[in-house]
Amino acid sequence: MKTEDQINSKIRESMNQLTDSVDPSTVAQLHQIRQTAQQQKTKSWLQPFIWQFSSAAAALVLVFAWFNRDLSGTEQNNEAVLFADLDMLTATEDADFYADLEFLTWLDENNLMENEI
Repeated sequence: MKTEDQINSKIRESMNQLTDSVDPSTVAQLHQIRQTAQQQKTKSWLQPFIWQFSSAAAALVLVFAWFNRDLSGTEQNNEAVLFADLDMLTATEDADFYADLEFLTWLDENNLMENEI
């Protein structure tokens, strides 16, 4: 029995003989066809949709970032601010009571707003 290497060498020899027997004009045409095929861009089924997919992904990222933004910075707690205004609007005290905001802030920081007044 012949070994695998011997079989491969026989196949290689016969292929080389076949390519050597092709006339030069056919070889030139085959070479030109091969070059043309290699230079053409292969179109993917995904290529027409790239801009739509990337735009949708960017929009999703922006929506996600908008809804998950950190509100603990300068706008600490909007609900607390709203309720503080609501307390001021519904209070029975005179409007002059709220004129000195620095004093009220000091009272609030020292927890004197509800206890001492």
